[in-house]
Amino acid sequence: MNQPSLDMELACERLLIEAFSLRDHPDGEHAARVLHAVGDVLQHIAEREKIALWVEQQMLCLSDFRR
Repeated sequence: MNQPSLDMELACERLLIEAFSLRDHPDGEHAARVLHAVGDVLQHIAEREKIALWVEQQMLCLSDFRR
């Protein structure tokens, strides 16, 4: 796993921990912002994974084509 992906996953874990600690907190707006940030991070990770998978598939197609 590369460093940016690891950093993103660690950031997501920290946000999840904060979100769970806020679930009974009276400031529901802050908890909602934290959960929204978690969603943004997860969406970013998913997009990166889709791009990485697409690149891998293209490389496999190229290697098949060269044979």
